[in-house]
Amino acid sequence: MSLNTPHVIERMLGLSGIDTSSHLTSFILFNLAKNPDVQDKLYEEVQRQLPTKESKLDKNALDKMPYLRAVVKESLRVTPPVALMARKLEHPLELGGFKCPENVVYCPAHWHMSNNDR
Repeated sequence: MSLNTPHVIERMLGLSGIDTSSHLTSFILFNLAKNPDVQDKLYEEVQRQLPTKESKLDKNALDKMPYLRAVVKESLRVTPPVALMARKLEHPLELGGFKCPENVVYCPAHWHMSNNDR
């Protein structure tokens, strides 16, 4: 495998090999433990849709659990699996009045953007 500049940067920053699924699951459980009222409400919703051990967890059941979707999204917002991600702009981009030319490496800081009051 040959490494180019983005691969080297990715390896240096430690972004390669992060298991985002286990990160998400761990932080959902952590956030639920910190918020027992949310945990109770989620438990009630899951129990309504999956009342027995034989109940099937499928798309239909998931579609009827909006609070579960909200819990996952909020956990991603407050504890994103990746703090930032680098992307090379293929086209010029304007963000909040700042002009970024094409071929610039743009690194949005997900955690900061998701947790900034502005």
